[in-house]
Amino acid sequence: MNNFFPALWTETLKMRRSKVPLLTAIGFSVVPLIGGLFMIILKDPAAAKSMGLISAKAQLTVGVADWPAFFNIIAQAVAVGGAILFAIVTAWIFGREFSDRTAKELLALPTSREAIIGAKFVIIAVWTFTLSLFVFGFGLVVGKLVVIPGWSTDLLQTSFVDILGSAVLTIASCPSWRSLPVWDAAICPHLAGQFSQ
Repeated sequence: MNNFFPALWTETLKMRRSKVPLLTAIGFSVVPLIGGLFMIILKDPAAAKSMGLISAKAQLTVGVADWPAFFNIIAQAVAVGGAILFAIVTAWIFGREFSDRTAKELLALPTSREAIIGAKFVIIAVWTFTLSLFVFGFGLVVGKLVVIPGWSTDLLQTSFVDILGSAVLTIASCPSWRSLPVWDAAICPHLAGQFSQ
């Protein structure tokens, strides 16, 4: 396992030089923005209706405009949207070797496969956990800008644990997605050939 840290450094460099981390952060930042929009609609349904915003959907989805409801939106989005986004991140990290046609070079390296795969898993865990922290922090900023009632430090602590717990469970439930690029690269062309005949 002495080759793990060079493999981790290599994977970190690949991630840092890519635009995908920035794009995933931008994509995931939609969650607090939508939650903030729901809070604006729920705080003043008459004004939202006059602006043409749909207040009935916000009331059915969220209920009331307060911090517990806002944190609930973020926690659900981290669980559901995170499953999709984390799967995309995982598929990109593993699939990049196939799309860049560097998978066969990985086999020729003196670094063990376990070290390379372990480094990829660490990058996935750190990246997706950082995205969840970013969404939580950005949600706090959006909530303060929208001036949502019902703030307390106890609520902040429990919501922080809930949202990050949701993120950890979502990250842990993605192992089946880790094989998607391999399955896609190895099996899908053969299946496509079978169905085209």
